[in-house]
This record gives sequence, C-alpha cells and structure tokens, in this order.
Amino acid sequence: MIFNFTDNTRFFFYNEAVDMRKGIHSLYHLVKTAGNMDALSGDSYVFIGRTRKSIKVLRWQG
Repeated sequence: MIFNFTDNTRFFFYNEAVDMRKGIHSLYHLVKTAGNMDALSGDSYVFIGRTRKSIKVLRWQG
C-alpha cells in the first residue's frame, strides 16, 4: 500500500518490539491502550519486529 504523507503527518514509534503476527486490530489496541492515543487521527504509528528486520505502519486514511 502507498501512503500519502504530508508535511503535517506525525510519526510515532512504539518503543518495544512487537510480534509481527499481530494484525490491524491488535496494533490499533496497542495505540489506544499503551500509547493512550487516537489511532484514527491520521498520524502514523510504526511498529518494529523483535529481530528488527520488519516493520508495520498503522495509519488511518479515511
């Protein structure tokens, strides 16, 4: 998927390794509970795997 980032797009990095088997709902839950943030705000949330060889980006485009 291609994202359209603008100058106003903010990136937040989750500070712990994340199980890359987690899906969109689990990552959304991490943003809401651990980060106490609104995942539907248009900001981008970056999650890095335990081996640091993979990343996932969660962003609402709606």
